[in-house]
Amino acid sequence: MPKRAACAEGKGCVANVAMPLPLQITYETLVALLEASLLEDADELGRGALARAVRVLPLACVEAGTLARANPRAPLLLALCDYLYSTGPRARYCDGLPLAVSPAHGPQFDHNDFIIEGAQHPHELETYFEQRDGWSNILRRVEQQPLLPWIPDLPIDLPERVLLFVARIRKEHTHMRMHPQYNSFFTTCERKGCTRPALIVPPKPKMTTTPKARSGHDYWQLCATGSATLNARRQPRNMSFCCEGCFRVVDQEFRANVDTLADVESAEFLPRSSRRDGAAPGAVTIGPCHARKLYEAALLRNARLNRRIRKGLVTAPTTRHYPLTRAEAETMQQQAIDAVNVDLGVLFGAAIVANNPERWRPASLPCSTDWRKRVNPYRNAVAKVRGLYKKYADSNSVCTNTGTRWLRKVRKVSQGLFA
Repeated sequence: MPKRAACAEGKGCVANVAMPLPLQITYETLVALLEASLLEDADELGRGALARAVRVLPLACVEAGTLARANPRAPLLLALCDYLYSTGPRARYCDGLPLAVSPAHGPQFDHNDFIIEGAQHPHELETYFEQRDGWSNILRRVEQQPLLPWIPDLPIDLPERVLLFVARIRKEHTHMRMHPQYNSFFTTCERKGCTRPALIVPPKPKMTTTPKARSGHDYWQLCATGSATLNARRQPRNMSFCCEGCFRVVDQEFRANVDTLADVESAEFLPRSSRRDGAAPGAVTIGPCHARKLYEAALLRNARLNRRIRKGLVTAPTTRHYPLTRAEAETMQQQAIDAVNVDLGVLFGAAIVANNPERWRPASLPCSTDWRKRVNPYRNAVAKVRGLYKKYADSNSVCTNTGTRWLRKVRKVSQGLFA
């Protein structure tokens, strides 16, 4: 019920008084309980559940997320709890540290000094995580004065083990910045707006990524650039990010707004069945398929992609997280055009060879909708077609018909493409 307040005339009247929302009270209480559980003599029982509640509640709604961002203490508490309980990914340098905790925040020094007392050579990634695991279990701030320069921005009334944990991370990173080889190991996170340090070498692909999925990417990379390993398309998986959170938002935006070839193998572009195939007309064909149908599907795919790619050439995609300049957007769009055109040329040659008697057909001829998963049998064919395409292409647009000069050249050499 609204409280009764005194009006200017001195009479009692009802006035609207802002009252805290139950969600705000709940979140602040959880943060206070978590902070109390991290004190020196506090009981550890229930601390893990409190840490999970403080981390998960902001995901419930927009209001909860706003409350979490407005609370400067919660990220610092969660930074310690992440290493106490080994939660979250451990693949990048700042994994386990919320965005509010940057290891690079610390006292400044003269970068011209190559020999500085206390400089440390950068370690292996696993070493950082092992050090932080050990620091998270230190209960008392035993080096109060030496660590003060690394925590001037933190609330001084935080639990001592939280201050000690953050200070040690920043101190360790400052000593590495003093080392002359620091810039050979570290750079700034490549997500827009993020200034935290990141290791230059990205982590290795996870074992959950199947070899077939990687081969499909290698094939399109080979068509686009002439090399299956060249990082010309600036894939997020080959860029430097401070944590998995930054990588995931950039990767998601890249696939949705930037990468024209992200869905090039989707069901939309697969061959369709006809009445002669004994299936429902228009049904998607998955599995064994004649090279002629694969070529016809590639022609329809190029016609559909043509409008999308032309739109990207006129207006560069606007990104929030992925770093993209106008020149880079134009380069990536042209590589997408090259990739679909070279793929069309390979299938054009395959459709011609498929008309030969069966005994004269090469074993490596594309005969299934997933033929691009195996890149090795088609390296020579892609190299030959790409060479003809680059030499005789009439324009830099998407090829949507067989009347072009470079495809006539492919026809002449088609019998030797898959030899």
